[in-house]
Amino acid sequence: MITNKRNLYILVLASLLVLYFSLKDEFFQVLKNIFNTQPLWLSMGIVCILIYLLLEAITMHIMIKEFVSDFKFRDTIKLILSTQFFNGVTPFATGGQPFQIYILTRSGLSISSATSACLQNFIVYQCVLVTFGFITLALQNNILIQTAGIINLKVIVFVGFFVNAFVILGLFLITYSTRFNRFITLNILNFLHKIRLIKNIELHRKKLTDIITEFHHDAGILKRNPNILLPAIALNILKLIVFYSIAFFISKSLFIDHISLYTAIISTASVMLITSIIPIPGATMGAEFSFIIFFSSYITGHQAKSMMLLWRFITYYIGLIIGAIVFAFAYKEKKAPD
Repeated sequence: MITNKRNLYILVLASLLVLYFSLKDEFFQVLKNIFNTQPLWLSMGIVCILIYLLLEAITMHIMIKEFVSDFKFRDTIKLILSTQFFNGVTPFATGGQPFQIYILTRSGLSISSATSACLQNFIVYQCVLVTFGFITLALQNNILIQTAGIINLKVIVFVGFFVNAFVILGLFLITYSTRFNRFITLNILNFLHKIRLIKNIELHRKKLTDIITEFHHDAGILKRNPNILLPAIALNILKLIVFYSIAFFISKSLFIDHISLYTAIISTASVMLITSIIPIPGATMGAEFSFIIFFSSYITGHQAKSMMLLWRFITYYIGLIIGAIVFAFAYKEKKAPD
């Protein structure tokens, strides 16, 4: 609970700093832009984030149904919406999956099956994300060089790409290498035994080995069943395209006509590579300032700031607020651990 409060304080402070630096020089012009948006185009951006969340729920439901055939879709929607809150208030969005595993085990799944469902879902998403990142780097090389004349931005995008690629490698080792998993977990177990945190090491070793064996059997669903893998890939591709398109609709709502859908998608994909390596909850400050830098290449400063504030509200704060409300009411009798 203390960690969660600290993360919320960091998030609030970082958000206030973003607002200050975004509005301090062009306060009235930025507000004028926002209050004069075209409602139709702006609502299309909001619809996009709702579609994004729906597609995420469908993908997750496909994974869960492999383990619990009668798991209700409305429960998956509650799970995905609540996850937005836990992702939003933890560094690197690390709080979502432990929350999902906890809720799924409360719903009847074994811990290995719950972990497998969440991990398989994340692996597919991460693979699609890195593929988008690779395409972005290939197609946007000139834009990266031109962006505000900052060559370091190109370096940061490359670092974000390679960090995400490394994450995939680690996920594949954890998911499909029994030897790697046993080596890591059993060595940790031996260490805990040496410092006397664990007494009956043989009993714990047997339990851990059984969990690893069950986990690796469950983790093979993507390899064994292309009817799960292919729809999951297609849904994640569509999900990211919808998410990356939001900036386009926001630009239209601000009467900006020279940002194409292609430019919005590629630029947002670059921003997301940068945000993946920002350790502040919600990647706050990193997401906002990288967005402004990228889009300032096409529009004026106050337009870029107006776009950023609307984009950030739609892509981050809407999910955070809805997630907090859903979690507070949907799981009020089954509170997640601190």
